[in-house]
Amino acid sequence: MSDLIAKLINLKLISKYSAVYLNLPLTQLTSIKTIIQKTDARIIIELSSSPEDVGIYPLVNKSGYLIKIKGAEIPDSYYYEEYNNKINYIKAYHYSPTEVWIQVKLNNSADIEELIEESRIILDLSFKDKITLPVLVLDPGHGGIDPGAVGPNKTFEKDITLKVAKRAQELLKPYSVDVYLTRTSDVYVDLHDRAVFSNEKVADLFVSLHLNDYPQDTTVYGSEVYYFDFSESAYARRIAYRENLDFNTDKTLIETWVTDKENSLDESEKFANILGNYLNVNGVKLRGVYTAEFAVLAYTRSPAVLFEMEFISNPKVVDEFTSGKYVDVFAEIIKNAVIDFFGLK
Repeated sequence: MSDLIAKLINLKLISKYSAVYLNLPLTQLTSIKTIIQKTDARIIIELSSSPEDVGIYPLVNKSGYLIKIKGAEIPDSYYYEEYNNKINYIKAYHYSPTEVWIQVKLNNSADIEELIEESRIILDLSFKDKITLPVLVLDPGHGGIDPGAVGPNKTFEKDITLKVAKRAQELLKPYSVDVYLTRTSDVYVDLHDRAVFSNEKVADLFVSLHLNDYPQDTTVYGSEVYYFDFSESAYARRIAYRENLDFNTDKTLIETWVTDKENSLDESEKFANILGNYLNVNGVKLRGVYTAEFAVLAYTRSPAVLFEMEFISNPKVVDEFTSGKYVDVFAEIIKNAVIDFFGLK
């Protein structure tokens, strides 16, 4: 048997005198996980066992890296995932029946540090200095089949939150901030997907817009602002469950989630209070700044607040939104709070 054929079918010659070959099992590519931050990213490649060999090379004529894993296979034969403004895509495929290549295409050049363990390859990317604008994600609550709270004259929460978000985005156009909306039309977006969208944009601030409802007393009015109520152990369990992570094999990834959320709390509280101040300045009643475990706040990795702008159960409030007055008022409040938070001019 030639050496080439033996290599292709993953046989290793253990005795050249009696031509004895050992059939080596291929390691499986089990997962590719990413942690993307503002100026860096981590890519974790998990294998079922130690591969024969790993080589990491810069891509030719484009930013990125090529990882060659010998003695490996992909159960699904092909992997492809697009990411954000930092990582363009990651794709994995068979170069040969016994060799897997993983291509990491970057949108910007980055330095790399690599750690190759027995069954894990970790790539730490540090992106080169580049002028980047702060990123704000506005999340108009509800949408599509989910109308949210319904006020007098069949006024839907989903319509008001979208109008305010679009108006705030328009008001922020002259300023040095990138503003994204989790939805731009009347469509349903899952709570977790809203957080995923924000994380993929590497947001510096996430603001979810809602309206309160208290039909027992339609005279109640005022605004409430919430940021996440954090407990390290409870949050770790929540992330592990929601992201389908294992406390043993995914310990590093879970710890990163927990650290990100814990580090964002002070900034979340800071923005919540700034928002509250601008409510007072504009003559809107602030009922309070509170902590709560809203799902959409739990899974965002940036500072995040949920803003209950007013009570849709109050007919006078609905009239003000319907006339457009409150759409402008609350969009202006959000704009001023964002400018203050980011120190924009």
